[in-house]
Amino acid sequence: MEIKRRYRPLIAGLSAVRKVDGPRSVLSVIGNKKCACVALCYGILISQAIKWQGIRYVYSYLHNEMKIALLGYGKMGHEIEKVAIDRGHEIVATIDNDEEWASKAAALRTADVAIDFSTPATAVGNIDRCFALHLPVVVGTTGWYDQLDAKIRECEEKGESLFVASNFSIGVNILFDLNRRLAKLMNRYGNYSGSITETHHIHKLDAPSGTAISLAKGIVGNIDRLAGWELDEGKAIPQEKLPIKAIREGEVPGIHEVAYDSEVDTIRIYHSAKSRKGFAVGAVIAAEYLKGKKGYHTMEEMMD
Repeated sequence: MEIKRRYRPLIAGLSAVRKVDGPRSVLSVIGNKKCACVALCYGILISQAIKWQGIRYVYSYLHNEMKIALLGYGKMGHEIEKVAIDRGHEIVATIDNDEEWASKAAALRTADVAIDFSTPATAVGNIDRCFALHLPVVVGTTGWYDQLDAKIRECEEKGESLFVASNFSIGVNILFDLNRRLAKLMNRYGNYSGSITETHHIHKLDAPSGTAISLAKGIVGNIDRLAGWELDEGKAIPQEKLPIKAIREGEVPGIHEVAYDSEVDTIRIYHSAKSRKGFAVGAVIAAEYLKGKKGYHTMEEMMD
């Protein structure tokens, strides 16, 4: 049966939403509008947007296109730039040194959010500058966590916006959850000794990785016989400490393994990144999540 002409814009619009965001978004559009005429107008707008600007414009419209400042413009910064543009956002500034904070000040003031993948030595200063600009900031740099508690307190006291994660990969955050669950089980079995091994590219400055430290906290916090973790540097490690071995070789994006060893068997959980893209996608999703929020936020909260 031929569809009546007056309903075609509505169907085209909802079809576009489905292509961009899936069936759930179509249901939310219908359920939230409560009125056929409003839904029809929405459909007309979407179908015309497709006609004039294409599907990426519609995606940007639906997802509140953001203006992003990148703090640190190395390999991760370039990967985040590609992902952000693909998701309909705009990169308004890239900052890689102190001079660029001054020369790009006007562009920074237009940003909705900053994403920091810089260095352990510059991350805290970058956070301070973002707080001064009242600019929400997502931080993926590790190696500065001795100052994290102070930055969280400052963020809450000043009403700023801060999102920190040791790893933005969705897969790694699933690993974090599995790690905590496994540690709770292993707490009952003292005949197993735990360990962590992490492998990264030779350019990574901190060891062990922030991800390995997060895994260690998930284990130590759930196994009573452990009192902390210690970097394995080839010397004897006390039984009450969880050993972490850090390997630096080639251009490895990141491998993390948690193992429990006994006389009769070994249990392992393992994550291997294939490229930096997974980290970049997670960082941009975190920036989308942070927009409009105040306070301190984490991947665990976002994925809950």
